Amino acid sequence: MHDLVILTWPRELNMTNNFGAIVDYRLSGQVDYSAPMLPPGLALHSWESKPFFPANRQSPSLPILRHNQQYHFQFIGSVTPHDGIYFQITYTDHLGDRESVDTFKGVEGNFTLPKKAADYTIGLMNIDHEKLVFQGLVINAVEPANDVDFFCNMAQRIYLVAPKKINRSGYQIIFQKQQRNGVMLAMKVKVPTYYITVDDYLDDSTSLYQKVSLVIGDIRKRLPGRPIQELLQQVEMSHLPVEVSPTTLQQRLIEDNPKSRQNLLKPVSLQTIDQEGVSEE
Repeated sequence: MHDLVILTWPRELNMTNNFGAIVDYRLSGQVDYSAPMLPPGLALHSWESKPFFPANRQSPSLPILRHNQQYHFQFIGSVTPHDGIYFQITYTDHLGDRESVDTFKGVEGNFTLPKKAADYTIGLMNIDHEKLVFQGLVINAVEPANDVDFFCNMAQRIYLVAPKKINRSGYQIIFQKQQRNGVMLAMKVKVPTYYITVDDYLDDSTSLYQKVSLVIGDIRKRLPGRPIQELLQQVEMSHLPVEVSPTTLQQRLIEDNPKSRQNLLKPVSLQTIDQEGVSEE
């Protein structure tokens, strides 16, 4: 896996500890979770790489990883108290027997799939949380992440992958469908690339235009002083939904002239140097 994956918290509760818990799913994809009576050391929610189709007809929620490749994960959201959770990655062989476990004290870290491991599970573990706000869990390969910066707006489901070394001018906007388990973004891009996630149930032509308008405003912040017509000539859009007319979209952007956005996107770290998991065989 050389791409960047943003995992969601699926609505199916088979991997969620929901006994005595309050689980609130927001339209934006945010999940508010609270189970203050849950004992320490139990998982609030888990993601698995191994499918259990005969049991619950669910596809794997974790991406396929390469052995001996270093990966990074980071929790996006908030927790009360701030140290009320930790993460645990369990590796299993082809028979489902446990090979090893990595435990992380914080909400991000680097890990490597062991040579003998066939599958892995990521557990969001309880210490003494009172409330958890989950917006996403980012997983990426560390090596290609050295070459890009990543920004996100989880509420709008807008993401930016920006190469640190830009060989040519221009920007790209890519529309992509929201999947049940999350979204996958390419990290090997030649120009700053905005990904706009489209949800068939939530997004219509009006909401999609508003998202594009936000992105254009963010680009104006990076290219100050450019007339809107000149700026749009440097923006390439691809995979537009059928309900969005390219001609109408561009005309509306020229007429509305979106303003610069100062706080649209939040930077997200794609690697850590000093946060390795504590391994348990």
